[in-house]
Amino acid sequence: MDIIKNKQTFVSVISIIGIVIGFPYGLYALANYGSMGGFVILWCVSGLLILLAIDRALVSFINPRKLSIIEIILTLILVIISLLSS
Repeated sequence: MDIIKNKQTFVSVISIIGIVIGFPYGLYALANYGSMGGFVILWCVSGLLILLAIDRALVSFINPRKLSIIEIILTLILVIISLLSS
């Protein structure tokens, strides 16, 4: 429980927010509209669960402050690549 409460990282916070918002919205879209959008959202939520598990495993080996900095840099690089490719 110590890892979850006291060692927050950028990816853990973003993943938890995405899971809390995405899971009910995905189920709602799937149940009411029967659309592929709800299915895609639920797949993204499962990806966030995997990312959260990897992050929690890494935080037990790496300092959370250094891990957060690495995660933010990787996120910025991915955003810049995404913006430049469009």
